[in-house]
Amino acid sequence: MASAESMASAAETVCSVGQMHLQDAIVTECLCAVLQSLTMHGLYEEKDIENATLLLINALRFHPNHSGIVNHVFIAMVNLVRSSEKAALQLLAPKEESVSCIMAARGHHPDDPEVTENFCHLLNQLVQQDAVAPELLAESVQEELEQIVKQFVSTKDITLLAQETLSKVMSLNNPEPTVKSEK
Repeated sequence: MASAESMASAAETVCSVGQMHLQDAIVTECLCAVLQSLTMHGLYEEKDIENATLLLINALRFHPNHSGIVNHVFIAMVNLVRSSEKAALQLLAPKEESVSCIMAARGHHPDDPEVTENFCHLLNQLVQQDAVAPELLAESVQEELEQIVKQFVSTKDITLLAQETLSKVMSLNNPEPTVKSEK
């Protein structure tokens, strides 16, 4: 198993090379696949998380039509958000417009079940973070999930994941009132 130091070094190299070659879809897809693998093992350095998140968002911006890149990016983002609240907050930073970039990338592949499933996994992971409500709700995530439920009704895994995520998004939109106990 690789050490945390070698993982950090690999992440730094991948991110550096990735930013230099963003225009090249083949190189970008390979680097996103490597980042996907690295994020599965965990990135622990703050700068690596920031650089990986930035590269992944830029990959979506440059290649939203490339389903291979979109899938690798979505899976890597799921791993980053799962392991780092900072990654989730960076993805949701309004100035980066990351959520709209994620939504737009999904929009380029409306009929692709793999992209859709990975998109739902990413949203599901994001809604686990308490600070995400305003950004997700502002991007009409609820409507997108409702459409996915209707469109992929025959694909049980996607439908269940989309419904679970939709339920959480709706609870963010309409939080349950808390009952105060009498003293």
